[in-house]
Amino acid sequence: MGENNLERLKIIEKGMHELEFRVSNLWSAQIIYRLEDLCTMLKSAILDFNLKLPPLVSFERYLRKLTNIDDVFYVMEMLHQCWVYVHPTHLFDRLPKDLMSQSEMLNRAFNRYRGKNPDRNYDFINQEVNRGNISELTLLFYKAYNNMEPRQQAAYESYMKGLEEISRSVCKSFDMELGSGFTICYVLTSKLELTPTQIDNVFAAVAKIGKMNNNEETAAAFRSLFSQTISAVEQKIQWLDVAKSHKPNYASLYVLFKTMGVEMNRFHRTIICRVFTSPKGAIDPDQLKSRETNSSDALDDFEKLVRNALTI
Repeated sequence: MGENNLERLKIIEKGMHELEFRVSNLWSAQIIYRLEDLCTMLKSAILDFNLKLPPLVSFERYLRKLTNIDDVFYVMEMLHQCWVYVHPTHLFDRLPKDLMSQSEMLNRAFNRYRGKNPDRNYDFINQEVNRGNISELTLLFYKAYNNMEPRQQAAYESYMKGLEEISRSVCKSFDMELGSGFTICYVLTSKLELTPTQIDNVFAAVAKIGKMNNNEETAAAFRSLFSQTISAVEQKIQWLDVAKSHKPNYASLYVLFKTMGVEMNRFHRTIICRVFTSPKGAIDPDQLKSRETNSSDALDDFEKLVRNALTI
């Protein structure tokens, strides 16, 4: 076979691979679009207090077609938002990492204020249990939902339980464990035995210089990443730091958690990348690298800022 024919064959093979990749992406996009549509239908039915719920078999059909683990996380986040409206107490109270009784929650709260490292300045109720920014519409929905016919409430709850069973089975096929309320538990452990106040101090310092959005919901999501708190992560966090190249600065994100005593192994980096995104989109765990290969005065200053926040 001549050289020209070999070159043509390579070009054809490359074109075929690109076509397969595009078709695969298009197929995945169509599945996600359909699941987005089903979630919108479900949420609308709940908010409008009607029983025009999409068939569970439709959800199951498309959930089982998912092939990308990031898409699974995305769909579970959408389903969690629907679940909250069927359990409207969580419009005011954050969802715990694990289902627990009120006595267990109180015991966790009291443990913050005793022992060898008490955190007496920490406001457990306002910072871990209560949500902020509750609107009048939320209050109106909560009142209307509780005045609804109990049989209709039971129908919504039964539907969500069925959908949760389907979703749990789908998650297992990806070696993921689905928690209560369609949440996937992300927990980081620190060798520094951080207190919730220290975690909040770090967030305040880092958000103040523009590396994260400085609002209550982002603060709650950052706090919930750590095992020291009871609430589950319920939203993504955008990492806003930009390097001199005008690309997202992943080195500073690595330094943030390394300085907070988190062992930056593959497991912890994967958890961080499930919660954090950049303006450019998803972050790959391999992009979180040691500062030894990317040291700079800016990273040194950032590390000092985090250390200072931990000692306040």
